[in-house]
Amino acid sequence: PELFTSAANLVFIPDLFHFWLSGQVAIEATIASTSQIIDVQTRRWSVPLLEQLAIPVSIFSPPRDPGTVLGPIRPALAAATGLPTDLQVVLPPSHDTASAVAAVPATDTKSWCYLSSGTWSLLGAEIAAPCLTTAAREAMFTNELGVGGKIRFLKNIAGLWLIQELRRDLAAAGEQFDYAQLTQLAEKTPAFRSIVDANSPSFQNPGGIRGKISTLCQQTSQPVPDSPGAFARCCLESLAAAYRKTFRTLSQVLSRDFEVVHIVGGGGKNRLLCQMTADALNRTVIVGPLEATAIGNGLVQAMAMRRISNLQQLRQLVAASVELQTYLPRDPERWDTGFRNDGALT
Repeated sequence: PELFTSAANLVFIPDLFHFWLSGQVAIEATIASTSQIIDVQTRRWSVPLLEQLAIPVSIFSPPRDPGTVLGPIRPALAAATGLPTDLQVVLPPSHDTASAVAAVPATDTKSWCYLSSGTWSLLGAEIAAPCLTTAAREAMFTNELGVGGKIRFLKNIAGLWLIQELRRDLAAAGEQFDYAQLTQLAEKTPAFRSIVDANSPSFQNPGGIRGKISTLCQQTSQPVPDSPGAFARCCLESLAAAYRKTFRTLSQVLSRDFEVVHIVGGGGKNRLLCQMTADALNRTVIVGPLEATAIGNGLVQAMAMRRISNLQQLRQLVAASVELQTYLPRDPERWDTGFRNDGALT
């Protein structure tokens, strides 16, 4: 508690870097919206909640929109680095997913949603106003702030952490595989033998993932994977099943049908998972950019400096600049056969 009496301002880690660069104290809105103390309707700090938590309101400055120009870099920094003294410091979307969603190359009129795919996955839609229904709360979707006044309505899902853990587990047993090799082995393994809950709490802590998968398979009366390829296949199909379940819930909660799913982030490198996603969701999947966070961050700064007119033009620029991969559903009916409500296959 004594920290509050000596503190003048609260800043998040990205804001601290902006302060070091510019000397200006500012809290950027997208990172602030992950704090759970933003009122998503007013898009300002929830004063009643802060007071209930006995946190002084005085240390919170109003959130600033991504794309705000803070001013020139500090003169001492310019002198030390040789950078121009009039170089401007701009607030990007400081939350990595906010920057990634800004770079989604959606350029036509088709209804779309996004899947930010990496160590973790975030599946959601860009909406104009927060969705605060009971169904949204019970499905554990969040309303986070985005670029251009938009809301990133999304849910966190397990991601390629499962494959990372599998690779680490195999390496500890003396079996060395890179990610491409594991994917190739999974591709050669029969489909739909074992699908588990990719969001199982047992996966949240590192270590022993093969044992955890085996236990979940036994609990659901499914064959236990018996090779690196079978474990990799289980991980990837379980992820696609989780995407399918979340996608359907997203559509139901928002009462919207999404024709296209945009996958951004490094997980788009896994072609097998991308095809599984197209099949499991029975939707067109467009993959790219892989470095969406860095691209969105930089282009929102360009928009702030009036090099780009608006978010629509930003996305058109991304679509014209980045090689995109399109995956069409090949055999979606196989994913409809025998599904239980929990996403596993009977």
